[in-house]
Amino acid sequence: AFFGYRYQATESKMLASVAVVMTAVFLVAMYEANRSLVGRRASLRTIAFEVLAVMFLVAAVGFGGNELSGRILVQSLIIMLYLGSGWLFLGDLKLPLVGTAFLLKSGTALLALADGANFSTIHQSAVYSEINWVTSVILAMCLVFAAVAQSRKRYERAMRYLPDAVVVQQEDGAVVFCNQAFAALAGVRRPQDLFGQAAPSLVEGDVATRQVGAQIKDLAGSALLREPMVLEQRVSPADGRSPFPAEVTYSSFLEFGRPLLLLQIRDLSERAAAEQERLRLVSTDRLTGLANRQNLELQLDSVLWDSLRRNCQCAVLLVDIDRFAKINDALGYARGDELLRETACLLAGKKGERDLLARVGADEFALVMTGLCGRESIFS
Repeated sequence: AFFGYRYQATESKMLASVAVVMTAVFLVAMYEANRSLVGRRASLRTIAFEVLAVMFLVAAVGFGGNELSGRILVQSLIIMLYLGSGWLFLGDLKLPLVGTAFLLKSGTALLALADGANFSTIHQSAVYSEINWVTSVILAMCLVFAAVAQSRKRYERAMRYLPDAVVVQQEDGAVVFCNQAFAALAGVRRPQDLFGQAAPSLVEGDVATRQVGAQIKDLAGSALLREPMVLEQRVSPADGRSPFPAEVTYSSFLEFGRPLLLLQIRDLSERAAAEQERLRLVSTDRLTGLANRQNLELQLDSVLWDSLRRNCQCAVLLVDIDRFAKINDALGYARGDELLRETACLLAGKKGERDLLARVGADEFALVMTGLCGRESIFS
């Protein structure tokens, strides 16, 4: 519009060309923006071709015919685009406020045609100019509001279905937002039931751990945390489930100048169970379930230290199965494995409470006897 008005005042051909180019870019940008909102994206080559086509059409009508015909063409295209945008936001996008603003803008553009030959010129009615600016401001405000609302909705949708429990709190502990996982920990059916209420205390542990968590909350309430703080704590769900180990991440951010604390609770139960299973596999003989050689060697130092502390003796008995290879050859490996398990059960039934039993070779077992008064105690 600016370059068009300047052209009318100066009749500069360069300004007229710039006005045609800017008009074509505006019309194509608005058209492709509407298409992208419903998932139809055009390539840059297609957009460039559309801009050239609109430029040619406007120039052919405006310069080849007469200026009034060109202005009517452009105004008609603008009205159709505003009407299409309004229908899109009212129908498919379910944003009635923005859709109404676009329809209001299309009505304003249609009203301009009532000004006769003066519309879109420097001689157009001042009343229309004021109405046009007011509707433009209303449309801009509605678009900003819709963008913020959509961004917040997208953020909440992403947070709602995270497997980690997430809660956002004010300085006084009131819940601003939480996802479904946190609501389940808190023992409520819907996250909305916690909004505006004090967040339940789910983190347990020793006094020092709870004090650290409280200090982090106080710090986040007075100033933003420079880096997220991560603590491993135990969480006790309010719905009666068993406590579980968790990684609790504390961070903070500003929302319209208001500091908020973000807590993310990640269940470590599966990781802890997997770690225990890994340690068990590393330290246990798979066939017999006894400790393996590596596990036995790691425990021998503690056994010796305990014997010295208690002023007693310990003994290591090495047991192997004679002619075990012949058993495998004659009866098969399955029978050999069964014999190894039977031998392990027999030795396990003889060992004391503090004794250690391990399989240290193919057919070799080691029994570490502790708390002995002398050699005679080995056979007693």
